[in-house]
Amino acid sequence: MVYGHGLLGSSDEAASTSVQRTAAANNSLYCATSWIGLAAEDIGFASQALSDINLFPSIPDRLQQSMLNTLYLGRLMIHLNGLGNAAEFQTTSGANMINTDSAYFDGNSEGGIMGGAVTAVAQDWTNAVLGVTGMNYSTLLQRSVDFDQFASILRAAYPNALDQQLAFGIIQMLWDRGETSGYVQHLTDRAYERTPAHTVILDVAFGDHQVAPITAQNIARTLRMPIYKPTLAATSAPLGIQPFWFWNLPGIRKFPYEGSALVFWDSGTMAPPSGNITPIMSERWIAECSGANAGNADSPLCADPHEDPRRQPAVMQQKLAFFQPKGKVTNVCEEKACVSLPSSQLGY
Repeated sequence: MVYGHGLLGSSDEAASTSVQRTAAANNSLYCATSWIGLAAEDIGFASQALSDINLFPSIPDRLQQSMLNTLYLGRLMIHLNGLGNAAEFQTTSGANMINTDSAYFDGNSEGGIMGGAVTAVAQDWTNAVLGVTGMNYSTLLQRSVDFDQFASILRAAYPNALDQQLAFGIIQMLWDRGETSGYVQHLTDRAYERTPAHTVILDVAFGDHQVAPITAQNIARTLRMPIYKPTLAATSAPLGIQPFWFWNLPGIRKFPYEGSALVFWDSGTMAPPSGNITPIMSERWIAECSGANAGNADSPLCADPHEDPRRQPAVMQQKLAFFQPKGKVTNVCEEKACVSLPSSQLGY
């Protein structure tokens, strides 16, 4: 299993408890490399680039290199002369412990965003799960709480709000080369030459504070990908938000489903705002989760559900059925909305 880590993180995330629980549940070996360009080692340079966007081209350049690194990692895992030749991956008798028949991709957050790009060009795997994913960083940044600490740097260098929007548009044209938005039309069945078609599951957290769910819908709409229905629990849609949010996305007609799918996981979080602001900047969040109501900040209604989907036993079950040579999307939610327990309640 090739794993994609989160924003400004490192390959060490593959050793995290939630990833290891998934690996154990699926009897899989998880390996990762860093998304250079937006890895922990790049925090300083990313800050510099926001204060001078003339420096920005280095970020998508490094992201493209990280895609190549990830592709080579996948090849190393399944090649006869790859990792299986190293003593660390052999039994005491010298036998290869790695199943080299097939590789798969599993990524979360930045790993889901970059995972769409690298999967589109991958020749060594056909199935990928893109967790809490999206595309188009120029949209994502302004709606993400992760960007708050960096936004002040951008505003100091470019105090005019119009200049900031112009900067987002300009850098996105370069960023397209290093994230899903530049590859999305070839992610599934319109494959590149000498590249297989791919099947993907988009596991999305409704109300995500870090990766705006609307950008995952952009992926699904671009590819005419069906969505799991019922999409949200009734308690999350008291004002008829489901028809508004998921308008014209077709449902999955039959399970097991042989194709790509969008699945929303509902932790009971309030719906995200519709503008270019973060969820915690919305009038509702401020009224119900801060100030006199600050005690509600850790409640399911107010808390960030970003970490929740990957930790659900049902998601691990979903991956077990999907990460197979002829893997399919199964109905792990028993024809009900996919409700997820907050990570704080799961304890891992």
